[in-house]
Amino acid sequence: MTTVDQRELGRRLKTTRKACHLTQEEVSRHLGVSRSTIAQMELGNRAVTSLELDKLAYLYGRDIRTFLADEFLPHESAIETLTRILRIQAQRDEEIRRRR
Repeated sequence: MTTVDQRELGRRLKTTRKACHLTQEEVSRHLGVSRSTIAQMELGNRAVTSLELDKLAYLYGRDIRTFLADEFLPHESAIETLTRILRIQAQRDEEIRRRR
């Protein structure tokens, strides 16, 4: 297994975010950081912590190893898409319940 550098990891994260049809703003809310932080991660100008990578993998419905593997496949299967959508909807439902 080769080492994925910061810039390549950022490229992979951006490609996956776009494949999931998410904005930087939506991702930033999930991570609890600013949109500019997500932009800097995707440009490779800011390191991604292991906790952030774990949260991103969860949001994108991917195994964390997807981003670190030699061969990168950014597109998700139909099952991965449905899983991700259901997870996001459950999170939104939970946020609504907490506000009540």
